[in-house]
Amino acid sequence: MISYKLAKQLKEAGFPFKSHLESVYVMDGKTDVSPTEIRLKALLVEGVEVLKIPTLEELIDWCGGGFGELGHWKGGNEAGDWQVISGIGQGMHNVWGKTPSMAVAKLGLKLHSDAKHEYTQSVKRELNQLHD
Repeated sequence: MISYKLAKQLKEAGFPFKSHLESVYVMDGKTDVSPTEIRLKALLVEGVEVLKIPTLEELIDWCGGGFGELGHWKGGNEAGDWQVISGIGQGMHNVWGKTPSMAVAKLGLKLHSDAKHEYTQSVKRELNQLHD
């Protein structure tokens, strides 16, 4: 499972959260919140932030062609035992996490951040060409 902080980063990066019966949620930093508890608290407290925890499959799908491979290494890294490597042509990112989902979520954030940066750079190049 990923943390509330990482779920919030995914939301800010535009992760396409989809809800289904098996969904797990985090609310105000508390993980594994039941849908009933969410509804009750939402009725009683204004401004409660509820985030869905994506499945590993959803995270891999979000990485798209950037997902390369996922491996488990005992004592792997201070960031965790799970390593995910992006596919060739994606800048070869090497990301670690405490769980498979955390590692893949971090890779997705990195890939989407890179894509956003590349898009911004291409727009700047086009604008510079217009001014030349």
